[in-house]
Amino acid sequence: MSAQRHQRIAELFNCVCRLDPEERPAFLEMKCGGDLDLRREVQALLDKDPGAEPTVQTPVPAGTGFFAGPDIPDRIGPYRVFREIGRGGMGSVLLAVRDDDQIKKRVAIKLIRRGMDTADILRRFDLERQVLTALSHPNIARVMDAGATPEGLPYFVMEYIEGEPIDRFCDAQELSIVERLGLFAKVCSAVHYAHQNLIVHRDLKPGNILVGADGEPKLLDFGIAKMLNPELSAFSIMTGPEIRLMTPEYASPEQVAGKPVSTSSDVYSLGVLLYELLTGHAPYQFKSRLHEEIIRVICEVEPERPSTRVTKAETVSRGDGTTRLIDPRLVAKTRHGQPHKLKRRLAGDIDNIVLMALRKVPRRRYSSVEQFAQDIQRHLTGLPVIARPDQWSYRAAKFLQRNRAGVATAAAVFLLLLAGIVVTGIAWREASRQATIARQASVVAVAAQKAAEQQRDRADNERRRAGMLARKLLEVVPDLSKLAGALPSREQLAASTVEYLREAEADSKGDPQLRRELAAAYSNLAALQGGVRSGGKGDPAAAAESIRKSIDLLRTLAQGPGDPAISLDLAAANIRLADALEIAGESPAALAAANEALSILEPISRSDGAVATRRLLATAYNKLADLELHSDSSAALRHYTIAYQTREDLLKADPANADLLRDISVACAKRGKWAFSQQQFEEAKAQYDAALRHRLELVRLAPDSARAKRDLLKARQEIAGVLLATEDLDGAEQHLRAAYTTARELAEGDPSDLRAVLDLAQTQCALGDLAIRRDDIEEARRQYTSYLTAASELKQASPENTQYQFEWAKARESLGTVLVRVPDPDAALVCFNDALAVYESLAKKSPKNFEPFVEQVRGEIAKTAPFASHK
Repeated sequence: MSAQRHQRIAELFNCVCRLDPEERPAFLEMKCGGDLDLRREVQALLDKDPGAEPTVQTPVPAGTGFFAGPDIPDRIGPYRVFREIGRGGMGSVLLAVRDDDQIKKRVAIKLIRRGMDTADILRRFDLERQVLTALSHPNIARVMDAGATPEGLPYFVMEYIEGEPIDRFCDAQELSIVERLGLFAKVCSAVHYAHQNLIVHRDLKPGNILVGADGEPKLLDFGIAKMLNPELSAFSIMTGPEIRLMTPEYASPEQVAGKPVSTSSDVYSLGVLLYELLTGHAPYQFKSRLHEEIIRVICEVEPERPSTRVTKAETVSRGDGTTRLIDPRLVAKTRHGQPHKLKRRLAGDIDNIVLMALRKVPRRRYSSVEQFAQDIQRHLTGLPVIARPDQWSYRAAKFLQRNRAGVATAAAVFLLLLAGIVVTGIAWREASRQATIARQASVVAVAAQKAAEQQRDRADNERRRAGMLARKLLEVVPDLSKLAGALPSREQLAASTVEYLREAEADSKGDPQLRRELAAAYSNLAALQGGVRSGGKGDPAAAAESIRKSIDLLRTLAQGPGDPAISLDLAAANIRLADALEIAGESPAALAAANEALSILEPISRSDGAVATRRLLATAYNKLADLELHSDSSAALRHYTIAYQTREDLLKADPANADLLRDISVACAKRGKWAFSQQQFEEAKAQYDAALRHRLELVRLAPDSARAKRDLLKARQEIAGVLLATEDLDGAEQHLRAAYTTARELAEGDPSDLRAVLDLAQTQCALGDLAIRRDDIEEARRQYTSYLTAASELKQASPENTQYQFEWAKARESLGTVLVRVPDPDAALVCFNDALAVYESLAKKSPKNFEPFVEQVRGEIAKTAPFASHK
């Protein structure tokens, strides 16, 4: 490698070390460009020493930031600039963070570019700042600060909106027509608020309306806004026909013609935006970009009805000279339907609402944005809209749509009254026909009774389908758990159904099928809450409560006619309960739940050889063995062996099954765990190596699976533990470094997943243990400090979690062992006493598991106390 190459790597590494970890990937991508080898070499140095300090303690030099060009400064006032995120006619928009902000909240800075600071541009820039400062609305980006650079270039600071343009967001989320209208109504609310403050935006388009991850739109860029009240501004701004600042595709006829604009111009632009959101098409196509052609099309051509346009394929030109095809099938797919269904959905009211907003003459449009939004709301609630002619037939049709059940009942009553009148009239003239009339009445009564029964059946079916929907939603949780960064989606999914579950449970007593759906849903919810067999929030108490609800529901069903499927559900729920109780430190209760699962499964397995039944049986044996490991090692080995043999037989019958391959890897790891507990290190290494081989294959089959990656890092942790015990320090380091890289990737990919944080913490602990073995006290102190930081985060997030309490105590104890050797016996004694308090608390719940740690730390205190100044 050349000296110049060495110098380049050193410079980049020095710069990267000065950045926050979350900034580093973007920096490397920017600075290395297509040189992947250079990027890998710098990343390898970071992986080798993630907490490294730069070799020269200087700020990152100019030109090494994430900047789009040399005219962008590294700092603006108290803000540190990351990169340029937008560029317009007047200036640039920069992503930055305030240095003295502890939260490190990102902001957007709008800055006039050099050469653009003319008097008119500066006045317009100041106008935009005044506009945004005067507006305070949840759907309008707000100004937070303002100032000028040392060169005199003005800037103002806005909240940073991390989102997508509204049209891309709607398509990416595949929002239905109703959802798109609801989102559009929020945009109307923001524009109406601006109009109330006598401000016309004049540049409403998707790029100026960003939608964040929370689904809330934010209105941006008032750079060409017009103030209807000149007193709001301290100077005169040219906003008349002589200056035509606009985006032609969204401009109103009066804008392109150079005529005065008003709030009605924004109504027109919103109509164009709604047309695109609903149909995927623009209302107009320009043959050229000549100004005369734009005026002709916008002022003279009438747009096609949305319901007609949405069924047509169309080739449109992009700004870069390429073209794209708008396919009606793809448009309908992203709006939850097929082309003919979408056409029917848009026909009628929606056609008229959109076309009224797009009328050429301003006074014929909606009188205000508020009236526009109200008409949309009328349509959604089934009321007549003002965009349709006020005809009796139209109002009657709307009334019938809103009151179908009431109208049907009234019609039935009317017919019955009419029948009664006829019967009465006939009765006094034709007494001989009374018997026939009575029989007819009886038939009507029977029919009415059947209709009522059918109505009840339909209601039952609807409730049953709703229960199934709740379960199907929560069944997505296990699939999402295999993806990195999916925990927020799983939380949102559970939160949207848990309230329904609580309400539906009260109505399920007479419906066994719904009760079973609810039981399954509660069980899936517990998996999310506990974070035991998948990522989660680490709340074992909440998980146990949900599982107990599931078990109670299943037990009432198991009392009826025998159904093996219900018994299997009940056994699976008891295994999950044992998981949650073990983490909560309730070992006796966890053991009882595991035995309950086996008592259900063993009789079923003797008559049912299904793969699902045998897999569940093996899981139950593994759970029982885990709980017996420290109290009855021979029983634990026997049960681990049964689980292994069961899973080995299943894999032989179906060797290509990835789930069964994972099962056997877990079984190998369990046997290795037992051997390690008995200090049979050679056997433990053999079992862990077998688990590692299987898990490398699983990662090859599913390289994006978070679960497969986590299984692999756990295998490397376990092998490293054996190698440390046998003094193979180099081999242990190789596996721990690989495990650390994977653990950090998973933790950074989903910071809310506490199980991923736990994996990273345990890997840092093992790296600290390795450093102690090598007498590298500074490295050990650094790793144990990182371990303690992560353990503190876990303990604070879920204080009742036994595992997290133990990790925190172990981190304090480990740091104490380093402080003894520094030496700093006073600080070490504080750490040991902190650890002792937690160990003693845990030992009260589970003496066999935690008494050894109590005795160990007491010994460390006894050895350290004589050297402390506060004995």
